[in-house]
Amino acid sequence: MEVGKDPQGNILRVTNALTGIERELPQVERKLETLEQQLAQAKEEAKRPFAQEAELAEKSARLAELNSLLNMVRIVILYTASMKETWVVRRFPSIRQMAAMFMIYIIKISE
Repeated sequence: MEVGKDPQGNILRVTNALTGIERELPQVERKLETLEQQLAQAKEEAKRPFAQEAELAEKSARLAELNSLLNMVRIVILYTASMKETWVVRRFPSIRQMAAMFMIYIIKISE
């Protein structure tokens, strides 16, 4: 609320501000009550054991295993028909680059 130089205008501004607060108070109180109920429910929910905890642990372990495999796959030994008995060892920074390189070799082999 801005304060002006006119005392009567300032009193009117304060009165209007208080009226606005009185009007919004019931709605804000209902919202507070709802939030308090939600907080109580969330606290109760947090006390219960996580139903899928075993599944989460299993899937997390599998994800770690797959990430490890992906990192190993990025170190690739390539053999092309044009190179006959030459092996090329290369570490690719991403699966996308590795796939692109394989496409190049597949094209070269088929030509």
